Amino acid sequence: MSFFPGTFAGRLCITRGDGWQVALQKPENALRLGLFIRSVVKSEFKTDTRVSIGLGTVDRLEPDNIVESTGPAFILSGHGLEALAKGCCIAMHTASDDPRDRLIVQLFDL
Repeated sequence: MSFFPGTFAGRLCITRGDGWQVALQKPENALRLGLFIRSVVKSEFKTDTRVSIGLGTVDRLEPDNIVESTGPAFILSGHGLEALAKGCCIAMHTASDDPRDRLIVQLFDL
């Protein structure tokens, strides 16, 4: 994506037909990118997407097929997506699980 040069670690992958996953080299852009993708989906496709950000380490990175990558960052993201409350569209989980992080993301979800 030209909007976030040097941010991606590989290519965005589509999963199960309606899901997507991406890994970032610059995790400081995770929330901004999540909000950007959600905004594009809403404006261009007139629908919404759920975003779960997992901040953590990566054990194995498969840049050509991100869905085959492993590590705590991917596990945290997956658990966050499963735990999203009804009506919520964005979550962020870290290894420290700091409640302040969740509060900030909940405000962005509004």
